[in-house]
Amino acid sequence: MRRAPVGATVLALLASGCGVLARDAYVRENERLLASLPTYPGAQLIRKESSADYETDSDGERISPLPRAYTTRAVYRLPSGTRAAAVFAFYRHVLRGWRVHMERSIVLDPTWTPRPGEIDSITFTRGSRSVAINTVRGSRFALLIDYGRPHG
Repeated sequence: MRRAPVGATVLALLASGCGVLARDAYVRENERLLASLPTYPGAQLIRKESSADYETDSDGERISPLPRAYTTRAVYRLPSGTRAAAVFAFYRHVLRGWRVHMERSIVLDPTWTPRPGEIDSITFTRGSRSVAINTVRGSRFALLIDYGRPHG
């Protein structure tokens, strides 16, 4: 049996260890940014999760073995009868001074068809930080937090 060179083994262990440390620190910053935001009045956190974001090519194939960022997603249950426009207006007020980008193309519930001109996602950016508010049809919405990915 052929053994891997010691240097290659040490390098692999350091790289995997650095990835874990980098992930922990990145997610911690995401969660700090999330905690700094007020929650929409009456909304209740359902779940929070963080996942790696990899660079991909035009076909969606991963082209890098290491993540370029981590996104923290917090899903909330809204009070009955809350409209998406009210949630967007609340966060536009909270995130005054951030760059705003609105989208009509993200549909998180395949049973929902947006009305013409209806916004279903707003992303706020400031420097390398981003906060995206995505509606989830029914009584839920999601905040997607990325503390460190540079934006153009």
